[in-house]
Formats: sequence, structure tokens, C-alpha cells
Amino acid sequence: MAEAKKKGRPKKLPTTGSYEVAVYTMGRVFTETGGTVSEALAKLKVNNCRGKAIISVTKGDAKKERILMPIQASRLFTARGLTQEVALKNVSLLFQGL
Repeated sequence: MAEAKKKGRPKKLPTTGSYEVAVYTMGRVFTETGGTVSEALAKLKVNNCRGKAIISVTKGDAKKERILMPIQASRLFTARGLTQEVALKNVSLLFQGL
């Protein structure tokens, strides 16, 4: 007879290595590293980001780049509180599967 499937949440895979995040905005480059994409983005200190931003995430040999519109970049880097947390979650989802 077939075994019953286990119910519940799947186990999280351990994160090995680190992510390097680079943000290109307003002619400047900001870089930071972290265990996850969200962690590295949260560490970034970009002041007064009012224009488009190009975010590049590297893990080992894999690399992804995404362009953020000015309102997304402003919410991610200059807003505080819940607005910043929601933006952080949404931007980190852009780099899923890296």
C-alpha cells in the first residue's frame, strides 16, 4: 500500500554562500553582502534615492539585474516602517531562483 504524504510546511533549504547586492543610482554605486537577498538589501544605506535604480544581485557565478522605477526605489531606500518592509519583500521576490 502507498505511504501517506506528510502534511505541513516544506523544510527551508539552508542558504549556503552569500549574496552580493550592488545598486546603481544617480551616478553612484552602493554594494553590500548578506546571507539572503533581503538581508543584503536591508543593510544598504542609500540616502535620497529619487531616480531609477539598477539592482544587481550576484551569488557565485549567477547574476541577475533588475531596474526599479523611481517610486519603487524611493519606497525601498528612503521610506521607513511598513512601506519599506513591503518594498523590501517585493524587490527580493524579483531575485527568486538565483
